[in-house]
Amino acid sequence: MRVIYGPVGVAAGLSLPFQGAFRVQPGKDRGHGRPGRVGGEFGVEYPAVRKEGTHADDHTRGPVVAADGVPAASAPVGLVNRRDVAELAGSTGLGTWTAFAVLAMSVVAGAGQPLWPDPALLAWAVGHRPEIMRALARGVTATGTGAIPYVLVALAGALVGRTVRQRLLAVAFGLACLATGQALRYGVMELLHRPRPPQEAWTAHASGWAFPSGHSTTAALTAGLLILALTLRAPRGGTALRVAVGCWGLTVGLTRVYLGVHWFTDVVGGWLLAAGWLGVCVCAAAYWLPKAFRTEPADSEPEDGTPQDPGREGGSRPA
Repeated sequence: MRVIYGPVGVAAGLSLPFQGAFRVQPGKDRGHGRPGRVGGEFGVEYPAVRKEGTHADDHTRGPVVAADGVPAASAPVGLVNRRDVAELAGSTGLGTWTAFAVLAMSVVAGAGQPLWPDPALLAWAVGHRPEIMRALARGVTATGTGAIPYVLVALAGALVGRTVRQRLLAVAFGLACLATGQALRYGVMELLHRPRPPQEAWTAHASGWAFPSGHSTTAALTAGLLILALTLRAPRGGTALRVAVGCWGLTVGLTRVYLGVHWFTDVVGGWLLAAGWLGVCVCAAAYWLPKAFRTEPADSEPEDGTPQDPGREGGSRPA
């Protein structure tokens, strides 16, 4: 199984499996040659494609459904179930947590001193900071803290659900993921006590210890949740918007180095922590949220995917 590291890679890699967490919900006119629909458990709909059969009356039997409830003929490439989503999220999270642990141990082994890329990158930032770029960097970095990330995550939750209950569940889950991720970051920061760069290099306000960067962690988590929400809401479009959200999450972290208040490895630590925690949250969502979001329309078929008798809908089966 392929593992993708980094917060944007995690969100992009984990969003594809969620596109396949759908069930078949045939339409009312299934017996008259009209397609049914694949109803997403997050409210996303795809047109169902019928499988060509060998029986003369296949056109009255509705879409052919596989054992897991997915149309056998219309399953998109990469379609997986909740267990596959959880496994991918777990393996990706494990990889990023391992990378984070290695980086944290390197920081501890060096007594909190800058690692090999840190001094050169900070020196470059200090030497390339015209006033307009400093103002722009301060504006971008301000979006990675305070109420803005929580508002964005709440918006992401509202986009995912179709009913009030679904939206409330998604908003609560997203806010809990963000808040617990920030708390985890704070605990690691207090445990490691890594000093920040020299204060004469600062061009923005900062407080607390350096590793991992709080702005980087918060922005990366927010971006990851937004990318997942956008993918679930519009799985076949919105690529440019998802890329823009991912770039924003990464840029917030880079501004912390540019403004001189963090070492580059502080930012990388924040990205890795966010990616690992996002993997944990997606793993939990794969088992909990899709099941909780499941709706049962009045005209839906049984869970085992067995087609209903067309005669119940007023039609008759050909002789």
